[in-house]
Amino acid sequence: MDGLRQLILVLLGSIVIGVLWYLPMHFEMYFFIVIPAVAGLLIGALVNLSDSQQRMPGLTLVLFAIIGVLVMAGTFWSAQYTVYQNNTIDYIQSQYPYATHEDIIAGLEEAQMELYGTTGFMAFLTDVAETGFKVQRRSSSTATVNGMTAFLYWGVEILVALFVAISTVLKRKKPVSNLAVPDAEFMEKLKNS
Repeated sequence: MDGLRQLILVLLGSIVIGVLWYLPMHFEMYFFIVIPAVAGLLIGALVNLSDSQQRMPGLTLVLFAIIGVLVMAGTFWSAQYTVYQNNTIDYIQSQYPYATHEDIIAGLEEAQMELYGTTGFMAFLTDVAETGFKVQRRSSSTATVNGMTAFLYWGVEILVALFVAISTVLKRKKPVSNLAVPDAEFMEKLKNS
């Protein structure tokens, strides 16, 4: 039962961390690679916190970290998709005030199918990848990431979060030492030799 409670704690915490991962992007203060690394660190810390008595095997905790990162990434992307969908509907509603919500959704899905060959979340990803996003370098120069490069970049972000989460869990589960403390008789022999 402890394992199930720990998994539930990790799942709920991962949802919260996923929302926290989304907030900097929403407010346009997103630091590429850094934010996913911090999110992965939080997942690793959450997994370690869930095992405060250090009873779970390391492999189970690594599995919890993987599940946590996947749930966190799902939450992050779900938040982006929800905001994107709502903003698109609001924009269309402002242009066509007499259109019903259902008409807007139907028209949006029709347009997505025509443009991207799919609807819903996959159309959203394709649209965001085609539009691209800007990455600012040290100076004022920026680079636009779009197309397949955007998909690769998002994959790298998830891998960074996963690596940091697993590293955090594994650092804690290392055994302290297999060496026994020398007894008094051994120490006495050592002094006399």
